[in-house]
Amino acid sequence: MFLEDVILPSDAAAEALISCSPVLEDLKICLSKDDSVVALRVCSPSLKSFALRRVEPFYARGRSVVIDAPKLEYLSLMDYYHFKRFEIISKAESFKVDIDVEFELMSDYLSETKIICNLVKNFSGVKDLTISWKTLEFIYIYPIPKLHDLTRLRAAMCLNASPKLLPIVLESCPNLKHLKLELVIDSPYAVSTRLSTVLPRCLLSSLESVEMETPVTEIATELSLARYFMKNSKKLKKLVLRLDESTGEQHKPCVLERLVKYSRRCKLSQFEVLPVVPTPSPWPGYVHVKSNRF
Repeated sequence: MFLEDVILPSDAAAEALISCSPVLEDLKICLSKDDSVVALRVCSPSLKSFALRRVEPFYARGRSVVIDAPKLEYLSLMDYYHFKRFEIISKAESFKVDIDVEFELMSDYLSETKIICNLVKNFSGVKDLTISWKTLEFIYIYPIPKLHDLTRLRAAMCLNASPKLLPIVLESCPNLKHLKLELVIDSPYAVSTRLSTVLPRCLLSSLESVEMETPVTEIATELSLARYFMKNSKKLKKLVLRLDESTGEQHKPCVLERLVKYSRRCKLSQFEVLPVVPTPSPWPGYVHVKSNRF
């Protein structure tokens, strides 16, 4: 079921529409500013995948979302932040979340903190989480509860903020095993801060693999992060970096050679460098050329 630009007359109508199918497994809702739903209840004994998106630039405050789906395995929240309540009553034991929401700063700090913390508490049992930079940056302002069950994390964060933010993120995931990082350039002129000397618990007890999903930039913060992981992760087995083949002499071979030697000294079982080339618009991204495995 895919609902786009939905105009629903009441809360009961929305709930009835969702629960009318006893075999519904995949539900996607793109909310409209014109609907009359105040409390969106997603109740389905068969639902496995649910995506909630906002399609309007402005949305009235005061909405609430309640999910009661004992078989729910995947939840995606995109650009949806105007709610006073968000609660997951039931879900599957194996639960994956993809969250890309931007919270609106309020004058009432306590109210905003409560909204964000209540949202995160619903993900306390999540084992696999993907989180965007615009969501993650609120950790600067609002401390979040620890995610003790999280073992896989894919996170995007600002390149220049990553040395300061990364230890905070890792500290919130004490049992993390697999980490993928997408580092985005917010301001190319900002100066990177040094990495914290206080080591998060997952570096000492659980982290096994780290993958940088974006190529090493000219300021080479990614290389500093790579050395940080190799030096401090006691159980690290796999580290993957990416180099942009179109940058010419920007990254000299000696830098890579030093990392290779360091990886052997740290006894990594897999240190891999993926040369990539940028793809043109309208689908910008990167294509792997050939893997260099050391």
